[in-house]
Amino acid sequence: MRAAPFACALLLVSPAQLWLPDQVSTPKSEVRITFSPDGKHMLWGAIGWSEGPIKGVGGWDIYASERSTSGWSKPRAVSFNSAANDFDPSFAPDGSGVYFFSNRDGGFGKDDLYFAPFDRNAGSYGAAKNLGATINSAGDEWAPVVSSDGKRLMFASDGHGGSGKHDLFIAQRRGEGWSDIENLTVLNTPEEDFDATFLH
Repeated sequence: MRAAPFACALLLVSPAQLWLPDQVSTPKSEVRITFSPDGKHMLWGAIGWSEGPIKGVGGWDIYASERSTSGWSKPRAVSFNSAANDFDPSFAPDGSGVYFFSNRDGGFGKDDLYFAPFDRNAGSYGAAKNLGATINSAGDEWAPVVSSDGKRLMFASDGHGGSGKHDLFIAQRRGEGWSDIENLTVLNTPEEDFDATFLH
């Protein structure tokens, strides 16, 4: 029997607490928080905030907050949001930018994976770039996350074949892009498999 790759134990040492009530956690839906490597920038996806005081530009948008000595700043919609759905932000481990999914025009299918570069000196984001046809399919690609060494991209897809609905995949870094997509067959099931992460 093959041992599962990346297998390890996760021990929770305290009860879960609501994160920044009324600032990040609201009666709406907030999903998949991510922090820059230096801990100064926080991003998350939110659904339905367009009806509240902090308006995005689409139905699903990504929001940001910056940490200072006085705490976290008031949330704001990020500059790379579109009028379509933008969701599942994940900071690159070197802080160079943010991976996310979007169903904006010009993609290869439904939800595609994108990367928005981050200027750490200016604290601003550049234009989002589609990760291309090697990663993106005619289906959905969700929940991107890069390993701490920057060499592996893990994501979920229902457009690359697999065991069931959305499966988990790993791609290898090749220069500025990604290739050699591998289905994580040891983990995937006939049901939905997504929102995984690297623990080291």
